[in-house]
Amino acid sequence: MKSWHARQYSIKLARDSIRGQISNIKERKSAPGGPPPYGYDKQHLTPDGKVLRTLRWMADGSKQEFGPDGKLVRAIPSDVYVAKAKGDIVRYSPSTPDRVAVIRRIFDLCSKGYGIKYTTEVLNNEGIPAMRGSIWNPANIAMMLRCPVYRGAIVYNKRTSGALFGMDVEGKLRPKKERGTKLNPQADWMIVEDVHEPLVSKETFEAATRMRANNRERAGKARSVRRTMSSTLFVCKRCGYSFTTVRDPRCGDQYRKYTCAGYHRYGKGVCGLINIPGVPFDAFLLETIRKVIFKDRATMGKAIDAFVKSVLAPTAASKRSPDMERELEQLNRRIKTTVGMLADLSFEGLDDLSKVLIDLKAKRDALTAKLATRQSKPDGLPTERELRAWAKEQLQTLEELAQKTTVDLPDRQLVEAYVDRIEVFPDTKTGVIVMHADLRSFFESSSTRVVGGDDPQTDESARSISQCQQRESILAGAVLGLAGPGQKISGIMPCTVIRPGDMADRILNRDHHPQWQGQRTRMVYSFPTDTKLWDRYAEIRAEGLRNEDGGVGATAFYRQHQLEMDAGSVIAWPVRFNYDELSAIQHAMNLKLQDEAAFWAEYQNEPLPEVQADENELTADQIAAKLNGLPKGRVPLGCQHLTMFIDVQQKVLFYVICAWAEEFSGTVLEYGAWPDPQRSYFSLRDVTKTLASVTPGTGLEGAIYAGLQALTERQLAREWHREDGASLRIERCLIDANWGTSTDVVYQFCRQSPHAALLLPSHGRFVGASSLPFADYKRRPGDRVGLNWRIPGVMGKRAVRHVSFDTNFWKSFVFARLAVAMADKGSLALFGQKPEPHRLFAEHLTAEYRVRTEGRGRTVDEWKPRPGQPDNHWLDGIVGCAVAASILGVSLLADDSVTRSVNTVRLKLSDLRRRRRS
Repeated sequence: MKSWHARQYSIKLARDSIRGQISNIKERKSAPGGPPPYGYDKQHLTPDGKVLRTLRWMADGSKQEFGPDGKLVRAIPSDVYVAKAKGDIVRYSPSTPDRVAVIRRIFDLCSKGYGIKYTTEVLNNEGIPAMRGSIWNPANIAMMLRCPVYRGAIVYNKRTSGALFGMDVEGKLRPKKERGTKLNPQADWMIVEDVHEPLVSKETFEAATRMRANNRERAGKARSVRRTMSSTLFVCKRCGYSFTTVRDPRCGDQYRKYTCAGYHRYGKGVCGLINIPGVPFDAFLLETIRKVIFKDRATMGKAIDAFVKSVLAPTAASKRSPDMERELEQLNRRIKTTVGMLADLSFEGLDDLSKVLIDLKAKRDALTAKLATRQSKPDGLPTERELRAWAKEQLQTLEELAQKTTVDLPDRQLVEAYVDRIEVFPDTKTGVIVMHADLRSFFESSSTRVVGGDDPQTDESARSISQCQQRESILAGAVLGLAGPGQKISGIMPCTVIRPGDMADRILNRDHHPQWQGQRTRMVYSFPTDTKLWDRYAEIRAEGLRNEDGGVGATAFYRQHQLEMDAGSVIAWPVRFNYDELSAIQHAMNLKLQDEAAFWAEYQNEPLPEVQADENELTADQIAAKLNGLPKGRVPLGCQHLTMFIDVQQKVLFYVICAWAEEFSGTVLEYGAWPDPQRSYFSLRDVTKTLASVTPGTGLEGAIYAGLQALTERQLAREWHREDGASLRIERCLIDANWGTSTDVVYQFCRQSPHAALLLPSHGRFVGASSLPFADYKRRPGDRVGLNWRIPGVMGKRAVRHVSFDTNFWKSFVFARLAVAMADKGSLALFGQKPEPHRLFAEHLTAEYRVRTEGRGRTVDEWKPRPGQPDNHWLDGIVGCAVAASILGVSLLADDSVTRSVNTVRLKLSDLRRRRRS
């Protein structure tokens, strides 16, 4: 009885709540709850129409609150609800101009006859972020085109989310037949017109609606019924979409290709162009299925015998399905609740509710009978004769299918019975056919899986650390992880090493990837020993090519001395040489003379270093391996100062935080980027989560300002704990102000930030051998000068002090600290115990190399970027941290003694005159 009263109270409460909502919509014309449609903000108004606040929803779910004057008041997290007073009215108001322009463009394109798919592709190709910062899809566009809010109306009752009942356009309750949230028929929508400012006119809205109806009618008549064998089986592992079939109208069915639907429907903003020839692949797929079925059996009869034996093998009796039992329990609960509602005679729609109860009982009876049948007849298998007949028919159909030029639906279903999916990896140019694993339902298949990749890197990806690591991760996870539990998978991958340290170079290195058992093949395994004759050969060949003899003189010289010139050589393919050459070793030496770098990379799989490094220069592996064993963020004992540097880029902010002892011993506590790319390996060029994406509605300067605010608030207000338990805070933070576009906003932020006392704009200066050194700069009143850095006095419109420093000196200084052995004074190390997580950081630090130059009586290390312009932002970060430490007074002991000796010696004018006379 108590449960019945509780249900009746719940129904009454729902009725009262719905009445209040209807009154709020129709009489007060107040917008419903939840986020506003894309292109609108929400305004809270007093009953007399005065604006109290404006709320703007951002891509990450957070909100921005603006005051009545339009100024930003605060940022509100996504999990915080902004309540309004009981008498307040909620209205929609146009959002930022760029969002409004997107809505108007969508309606304009649709009213001109362009389809939803075309509109989606245009928005994605132009990089316009969607409602929640993701990509646009046809469902978003279709929802906007049928939303009356954009013509100035408010809508209620678009969806029903009640557990048992819904509501019609008049507000009457009615039972609901299905659980969950469902879209109501448009006839049940409650629409109040002319409430707020429309984004599109009613004429444009109606024109778009008519054009959509016309497009649907034309598409329905022209829809193709031609089917292909494999299009539904493909899955793109880059974007997750299936494949679609594209035909050349000039060739009919003679040429077709399978292409990624992500690119075909949404454009290059989602995926790249991937084409697989249809006819050859279908033939390959059928041949693969045939090989799996027949395995090592020579005839069809033996394959059928193996199949029948596998199916009729005894198995444990089937148990009751937990899912079916759970569904039966839910049905009983719904029946009990419905019966309770029938007892309320005042409930509207009792006849409909009775029909619902009948349907629920029928479902329960059917499910109960199904469970009883499964328990009494666990297998339900056909006889051996029926199995043989079915298997023979399937194999004959498969043989006939290989000869067909067109495919029907039953044919495709036959292929789907054997093949579960075809996974395509566009980045590595590989694919895997995944067969069904249930041997009792399908033909016996081989338990061994083989996956192959063909040269899975390009010249561009080989120069990108993040792309190389991404390809390694795909191979190790998505490709080699295709085999299920208890199964093994084999892999084979022909590859070419393009540059040292690229993906192919690491895969072939058995120290890094012993499971691949890499074998580095070469054209020449041993070069000739008589180098003098080959040097003479090179001179004769070069002279002959200049005289346009085609190398005939060099070949004649080689013919005369072939025995001596071939001595000591070992060649991989003795018959590989051109018609105008005499041997494979001559062909190899010609390639080497033509372009030595290309020869070592393409033919020897041992590319030469792009820049010949100094013997004493640190490598990325050496830097990544210099670890202090402490966890991330833990300050070593003996360090007293914490510094931070922020490198400002258009997409993200790179930062480094270091701890320092008085004698310049230090450790890197933390490094990263904001916003967090959430990837272990990335580059500035391919990062997708950017400053603009997390702060929509802002320009470049606004996005940088918001990013600096969020990053400094998180790091500068934080306490860092030392090994002995002491708490430290960052004492100085330098912010890169060299990029002209961001210089003013960096100065503005350093002036207005709550942490202004810790912030200092910085400018790195290239001081070469021929440049004026910092020590020779004229010192003005108010200037602060240190070890190759100086802080000028405040002047000009920016009215905030900044620091300038010699980048060449400080990069050499930091690398000298990295070269010092652990535990020695002046040593700089990284946190952690494993070098692998620091690989990208170390690559940033080695993105430049030093060149010793002389000029004007000075010898200076000038630092230059390596070929390919790799990212070096964390190198700038660790250098900036060292400069900040020097500003705080940290110095090497040797420098202190020199400084003290220089400062304590005072020269008089009379002494200088005396020295000059002598």
